[in-house]
Amino acid sequence: MVSFGLVSSLFDFVTFAGLALLIKAAPATFQTARFVGSLLTELAIVLIVRTRSCFWPSKPSRLLSFLTVATAVLAIAIPYAPFAGYFGFVPLPWPIMTGLLLITVLYLMASEITEHWFLRWDNRMHGRSYSRAKKK
Repeated sequence: MVSFGLVSSLFDFVTFAGLALLIKAAPATFQTARFVGSLLTELAIVLIVRTRSCFWPSKPSRLLSFLTVATAVLAIAIPYAPFAGYFGFVPLPWPIMTGLLLITVLYLMASEITEHWFLRWDNRMHGRSYSRAKKK
């Protein structure tokens, strides 16, 4: 989990730096973007760690797929909802939302590479052959 934690922290820093230094986001925009970005990356990591094989050919269950997509849509929609102000959220400009989606995709890729590296290391440490293929 240390390896995944380091990758997650790196992407948190990238998100913070982009919002604070590049965009100079107002506090409400920063808070909203942090909420949306954090939720999207957490959903992404669920898809990675649920299987020892690559996440894209390994299909999640229908329930997991539905809940992941529904939660992502809800996370993106909440800042635009009438009650968003109650939470201190504001509508995010599309360039910020696009940046969050890009960071999430890059986080998925980095986490997949990290999982691949970790599984190879773990198998070597325990004297197992390495295979990401599904066991039958």
